[in-house]
Amino acid sequence: MKRKIFMGLFLIFILISNLSFASYNSVTMSVVEEPVCTIELGENSKFEKKLIQKDLTNKEVTLQLQVSNEELSQKATGEIMLVVDTSVSMNEKVPNGQTRKEAVFESAKILVDKLLQGNDQLDIGIVSFSSNSDVAKEGTLEDATVVSTLTKDASALSSAISGIEATGVRTALQSGLELASQQFTNKENDKYIIVLTDGLPNISLGFDGVYYSDNVYNDTKQELQKLDNQGIHIITMLTQITNPDEVPGGLPRFFN
Repeated sequence: MKRKIFMGLFLIFILISNLSFASYNSVTMSVVEEPVCTIELGENSKFEKKLIQKDLTNKEVTLQLQVSNEELSQKATGEIMLVVDTSVSMNEKVPNGQTRKEAVFESAKILVDKLLQGNDQLDIGIVSFSSNSDVAKEGTLEDATVVSTLTKDASALSSAISGIEATGVRTALQSGLELASQQFTNKENDKYIIVLTDGLPNISLGFDGVYYSDNVYNDTKQELQKLDNQGIHIITMLTQITNPDEVPGGLPRFFN
C-alpha cells in the first residue's frame, strides 16, 4: 500500500529593525518586491520562502520557510511466511547471555509488528521446522508444523511465536520450505519466505538415512531453486554459523 507523506517544516522568522538611534526615527520602510522563492529538491520535494505578514510602520516583517516532501512511502504488500528453526541447538546461548531462540524470536516479533503496523495489505504466517520426534517420520512433511496461517493480526502472531518450543534433534529446512509454500494463496501478489535458522540442513525430504550428506544439501538447494523459479522471494537470516563456505553441494548460493 502506498501512502502519500506530506511533511511541512515551518520556520517563522520575525525581522525587527533596531531603532535604538534617534536618527532612524524618520526612516521609512517599504516592500519593493514580494520575497517569494521556490527551490525544487528533486522530483517530489521543494523549499519555499514567502512573505506572509508585514507591519511597515513598526518596520517588521514575517517570513515563512516551508519544506514539503511528497515522496511516496512504500509498505510491504502480499504474503510472508516466516520459516523458523526449532532444533535444540536454538536453545544454546549467544555471547550476550540470550539463547539463540530468544534472540531470533524477539527479532521476529519486532519484524512482524513493524511490517503490519498500519498495513492492511499484508498477511504473515509462520511455519516451524526440525526433525520429528518419531524417527519413522523423519524426512517427511511432518518434520514441519504450521504455527500460524496467514493473518494480519500482529498480536496473535507474537503469541504464536512465544509458544514455539525448540525440541527437534535435526534441521529439516526442506520440510519447512515446502510446508510454508503450501500456505500461500493463489492471489497474484508478492510472496516472501523468511528463513530464521542457526544451522545448515542435515535432513531432507525422503533422504537416504545419511545426515549431513551432499544429497541432503542438494535436495534443499533444489527446493530453494524451485521456490525461486515460482517467483517466491527468499530471505535468509542466519545466526551463529561460523564458516558456511565449507558446505558441500553449493548450498550457500541461497544463503545471502
